[in-house]
Amino acid sequence: VGTIIVATGADVYDPTSLVNYGYTKFPNVITSLEFERLINAGGPSAGHLLRPFDLRIPKSVAFVQCVGSRSERGRLYCSNVCCMNTIKDALLIKEHWPETEICVYYVDIRAYGKGFEDLYKRARKEDVHFIRGLPSEIWEDRKTHHLWLTGENTLLKEVYKTNVEMVILSVGLEPRVDSEAVQRLLTLSKTPDGFFMEAHPKLRPVDAPTGGIFLAGCAESPKDIKDSVTQASAAAARA
Repeated sequence: VGTIIVATGADVYDPTSLVNYGYTKFPNVITSLEFERLINAGGPSAGHLLRPFDLRIPKSVAFVQCVGSRSERGRLYCSNVCCMNTIKDALLIKEHWPETEICVYYVDIRAYGKGFEDLYKRARKEDVHFIRGLPSEIWEDRKTHHLWLTGENTLLKEVYKTNVEMVILSVGLEPRVDSEAVQRLLTLSKTPDGFFMEAHPKLRPVDAPTGGIFLAGCAESPKDIKDSVTQASAAAARA
């Protein structure tokens, strides 16, 4: 072949190692991808928001941001897609279940894309509560199976203790587990984050340093669908 386009994608961070969040230990703690599957019309609940323990519509939901991202316990970089994915999911809940109370625990809300800031403001108008400060611990009430979150609100400089019926962990993206095999096969370079490195971030953003090889999508760095499609079009044109 004359050219190769590397579009191997990314993996999703597994939050099982973050024992303080209780993932896999408490049934009502799920990941953002599991939530997407849950409210999909073809999913296990036929598109209804049901908490896993008792299949009941939760009256309160908490989103926890940066799970596996921007942390020495996970990955140091920002995973790009998590903030806006949470805002989209929060608005989706408010659209179908307006009585559900939603809290988003975050480090920084990064809404940099076209129309993203408007979406963020819309979520605030829809009464989605944004609390700056990630919970230090999540534990379960054994009687009700509701969840308690404790942490510090860094804007108000006070400790919070919140009771919710379901927690959604907004997991980040990480390099594919088999990326080393692809790297050896094609003689590619990697960034310190573990993603494949382009020849030049501005002048040759889709070219690999090895001639005739091009990069597209999350193989090069975490990115959303729009950026992946843009880069894929560029890689196809270069090829």
